[in-house]
Amino acid sequence: MLHFSDVYEEYSDQLDLIRENKKVSNAHTFVSNELSVKAHHGKKGIAFKEKYLPHIEEAIIRASKFASDNEALITDIGCNIWILIKEMQSFDK
Repeated sequence: MLHFSDVYEEYSDQLDLIRENKKVSNAHTFVSNELSVKAHHGKKGIAFKEKYLPHIEEAIIRASKFASDNEALITDIGCNIWILIKEMQSFDK
């Protein structure tokens, strides 16, 4: 979702729903449904290069607002893949 919206701002009143990420249908959890709507795709046929890659820098900035260490990720919203991506980007320079 971080590729498509500033989750911290846009979902500030729904962060508990994101944390819980309960099923909302047979096909989706809360987060996957929101992403489907924002990205205009289902779970199949995701066009990463066209839809996600152009927004990678925005997603990294947005992800850095959330938890990123392994212990915090057990209970908090966040991710740490952005750290790996930043490391990989440093090899290009």
